[in-house]
Amino acid sequence: MRITDMKFGKLKYCENRGDHTVYSFTDVIEKDYFGFLSSLSNKGYRNVSEYSLGSCSTTVLDHNGDMLMATYFPGSKETQIVTEPKSSYPSFKDHIHAPRVPALITQIDLEDFGASVVFRIPDGRFIIFDGGWHFEPDADKLVRCLKEQSPTDIPVIAAWIFTHPHCDHYRCFSTACEKHAGAFTVERIIYNFIDVDSSAGKFSDLAKEKEELLRFDGWVKNSGATVYKAHTGQLYRFGDASLEMLSTPDDSCLDSVTNMNELSLVVRVNIAGQRVMMCADANLKALNLVKRYGEYLKSDILQPTHHMFNGGDVATYDLIDPSVCVTAGFEEHCLGTFSLYHQKSKEACRHLLYNMRVEDFFAGGDGNVVLALPYSPRHNGKQIYMDKLKEYSRKMGAESWFFSDMSASDCTFTLTNVSFGEAEVNVDLYGDSASSLVCGISFKVPPKSTKTLNILDTGAVNPDALYYNPFSLSKNPLKDGARFTVNLKSNIPIVVSGKKPADYHS
Repeated sequence: MRITDMKFGKLKYCENRGDHTVYSFTDVIEKDYFGFLSSLSNKGYRNVSEYSLGSCSTTVLDHNGDMLMATYFPGSKETQIVTEPKSSYPSFKDHIHAPRVPALITQIDLEDFGASVVFRIPDGRFIIFDGGWHFEPDADKLVRCLKEQSPTDIPVIAAWIFTHPHCDHYRCFSTACEKHAGAFTVERIIYNFIDVDSSAGKFSDLAKEKEELLRFDGWVKNSGATVYKAHTGQLYRFGDASLEMLSTPDDSCLDSVTNMNELSLVVRVNIAGQRVMMCADANLKALNLVKRYGEYLKSDILQPTHHMFNGGDVATYDLIDPSVCVTAGFEEHCLGTFSLYHQKSKEACRHLLYNMRVEDFFAGGDGNVVLALPYSPRHNGKQIYMDKLKEYSRKMGAESWFFSDMSASDCTFTLTNVSFGEAEVNVDLYGDSASSLVCGISFKVPPKSTKTLNILDTGAVNPDALYYNPFSLSKNPLKDGARFTVNLKSNIPIVVSGKKPADYHS
């Protein structure tokens, strides 16, 4: 049977990805979708399972040992069909274990940025997301966490999930297996990496990983674990915990993808009566989560996407509506130099921290973050991270600087911008009367840089930034011998120094 011959909706893309094929349809009417499913039984397909994630319906079928998985998203009127020969998923079944320990979520404090998150499920086994770099200290930290939290001598990993093949996410697995052979057991491995040989020409970041990916493949085979290809709509149950694959590389036409982060898994973990949204490095704006899932996205704990560097989305975060954030990034970057000031991340990050109902926030850089589940925010959690926001802002500089009793010869300044965002600086000059005001001088300081300039040099600054400004430097030039106060205002904290010390900074 040729899926592309089916007469429903519009075929958005059909891609053969080596070990599986993805068909994406838009404008699908519900009755046509279920009519298609009915027709499959007449063609020898056996219904293995069916379930729903919110309003989205998934049906898994078997045909002579090959899987066909179909998911319908009524909110966006999309249908996604995946065919995978000899797939492990139709036969997925977990052992039943009696609960004996409290559930935990642990974010490992890595040597560099990256992601390593460990869930301990109530039966004492573990679910791991990524692991971080290949650095031995990171592998040591991960294995130490498993041993400390395991009720058995040899920790059992029910599932190890790898979200995408970037060095700071998957490489630790190989090092942990190599250095700590026999220290833990892996039952299942779940991931969906695109083929490096056929895709390396397009993705330079994937090409760089070829050698490490070969090493990874070797250790996956050596682990003895059952391997599952992650597909959107899948549901995995491990004891009292479950994983919902809300988005995978199946959702992206590879021709339109420019960065491997866009092929990250987005997975929700349901554990101890709470919902934990794991966004990995996904570009949430590029996904269709809002239309597909709507209010079903509501979760208690959020791992914000891409270490809070970029890829966040206000509409998606609003629907997730978390009370707790645990981010795989250094606190200094998340609350200071990077996330709140970078052009690509600041809107979503500021919205998350300032405008939403987040009551507790945890980041890396100060030891492992360990939360017992179900977790209730600390009564002063919001005040703690709001105070930290102010502290990091102060460390970066100030947004307003005043220098008094200045003359034209004093107007060369050095400005330092330690953030990852561009600083937009505006300057006003105040004289001995309102008529001597000069305002609207502007210039920019690039990210992570120092800039020295004369604010009266019309070749170095924009002397008339406003649409109409009768008090611009060009329309109201300084009088010879004038004395004035300089006020430099920046949209982000900067450090300013000049011939004279500042009289005040905010």
